[in-house]
Amino acid sequence: MAQHRPAPVPTALGNALDAIKAEFDLLASEVAIARRERDECEATLASQVNELNLIRQSLYELESLHGKLRHQYEEDLARLRAELHAVRQGAGPPHRPLPPQPSTSMLDIRDRERDPRERVPDRDRMPDRISEREPPRDRERLPERERGPDRDRDRERDSQRERDRERDRERERDTKRHKADRSRPIAPQPVPPAPMKPATPISSVAFLDDLDLPNMPPHLKKECPASPRSGTEWFAVWNPAVKHKRIADVNLMHTLLHESVVCCVRFSKDGRFLATGCNRTAQVYDARSGAKICSLIDPNVPKGGDLYIRSVCFSPDGSLLATGAEDTQIRIWEIAKKRIIAILSGHQQEIYALDFSADGRFVVSGSGDKTVRIWDMRGISSASSASSSGTSIAPSPPCQVLTITDIAPPPSPSMQMHRTSPAPTPDGGITSVAISPNGARVAAGSLDALVRVWDVRTGTLVRRLKGHGDSVYSVAFMPEVGPHGHVHGMAPRGMGLVSGGLDRTVRGWDLGLSEPGGGVLQGWKEPVAGPALQGWKEAGSGPSSSGASGGAGKGWKEGDEEGRCTMTFLGHKDYVLSVAVSHDGEWVVSGSKDRGVQFWDAKTGIAQCMLQGHKNSVISIDLSPAGNVLATGSGDWHARIWSYDVVS
Repeated sequence: MAQHRPAPVPTALGNALDAIKAEFDLLASEVAIARRERDECEATLASQVNELNLIRQSLYELESLHGKLRHQYEEDLARLRAELHAVRQGAGPPHRPLPPQPSTSMLDIRDRERDPRERVPDRDRMPDRISEREPPRDRERLPERERGPDRDRDRERDSQRERDRERDRERERDTKRHKADRSRPIAPQPVPPAPMKPATPISSVAFLDDLDLPNMPPHLKKECPASPRSGTEWFAVWNPAVKHKRIADVNLMHTLLHESVVCCVRFSKDGRFLATGCNRTAQVYDARSGAKICSLIDPNVPKGGDLYIRSVCFSPDGSLLATGAEDTQIRIWEIAKKRIIAILSGHQQEIYALDFSADGRFVVSGSGDKTVRIWDMRGISSASSASSSGTSIAPSPPCQVLTITDIAPPPSPSMQMHRTSPAPTPDGGITSVAISPNGARVAAGSLDALVRVWDVRTGTLVRRLKGHGDSVYSVAFMPEVGPHGHVHGMAPRGMGLVSGGLDRTVRGWDLGLSEPGGGVLQGWKEPVAGPALQGWKEAGSGPSSSGASGGAGKGWKEGDEEGRCTMTFLGHKDYVLSVAVSHDGEWVVSGSKDRGVQFWDAKTGIAQCMLQGHKNSVISIDLSPAGNVLATGSGDWHARIWSYDVVS
């Protein structure tokens, strides 16, 4: 029988299958090589990340050690200065004052990071100390080396030696007397007396100065080691002088990594969202989940170079975000569509601060050009912009201009003696603004160490608050009167104010102002003939423009400063860069260049706890209006969201 054999595969098809198989084998080998390379890259990356974490930890430990050594050095230096001063008052040469301290100019936050400590004068004083201590020993040795037969010279040298000995004994008595009286205040020298501690009922300064985290009791500290979620460790410590902790706990909720220094953080009015500003971009996050909702970048800004977003602020309904940048422009964004609906132009220098009124009718801005502007926002909304054109930008609205024309007086000699920073600059550049809860007042902090308060309706300067020893970097109003008539905060009728400055202090102010009757923006009526607010005129357009744009000279005269500093919060070791007030007025929170955030009892001024959660200056902080949530922005390129528990 004939056997059936399979038909041979056509040669062309077999060649094609062989080619496909060869190509598949080649691709499989390439995939295997790629996988090996990927595994090697991941292993290398993990090793480098671990090494970077070790370097960061070592750097943090070195910085902590450096801070302790520096603090010890400053204490020893101050002690030696005090002893030298006592010696000079006894029988030494007349005291020569130090060279004047350098003044500061209009610097941004990054420039203020470079801390110009007064170390050069210390080196300049060193030859004086040597010249004052060495000649007496030379005069004692000189008579013994040159003793000769001349009786008169011997007698003269003996008398000189006796005078020197008497002087040395007098100095010794003065030194002993100084040591015995060390508990009493010593007349300060015009040098930075870092270790001088003002007397306070319960010293929060001492608990921070003597901070020894490893040896603190467990109930007074909370430490969180480094983890993949948080990136770096953080800790919180409680004031041992406070018997009953009202801040029961602090927890890190989210860490938001940015691509540059985080210049500002701000919650929405309902606390649902958090906005941040950094180089060229503003971001909006979900405050609960930490998820990024959007990034806002103006496509018309030329690429290249830095353009830091210095301030951000939500509209009351949360639909709009105002951003202020270094290019002097205020951009109004519609968050849902990530588009600009208006640009507010008029400032001549960087925009450092923004604040929306509670009803959304106006925005207040502060700039380095020494002006505060109040912008009418009633004609700007996402709906009106969308109805006109899909891409059009609304024209800049009318604004009232409040200009600083008054010159701050020079600081008193006592304030200069107690200075802990270079000096306030005579430049009155605005660093911060805040609107009172009822919308009737606007407060502004400036580089000339003053806090000014204007009446919104009239543009009149009603308060000019003096007390800070250096530039004021942040201001915040206390909440309004409670539902039963009681006051949350320090001043009556909800008009209390807090401020923080480069003198390392936070201050609480009683403005002593009666609250205007009526609702928000009393006297702001709908205009009859145009969009401008009643009584508002553009600068230079009429007689009232001088009063509006030169608010410093209207309604204020020398001595009309009835606002008083009711409380000084002491404890920060470096510049206070930001302050905030809790929604219930119970807590004042401050962020500082010392990298710490402190919670203060608004009624007593005592620090409850200190949170250290960043590796660089805490540039901006904000408290959620909806609950016990804190946001911090830092020079370490991180923004963080924290929760804190309060014991009633």
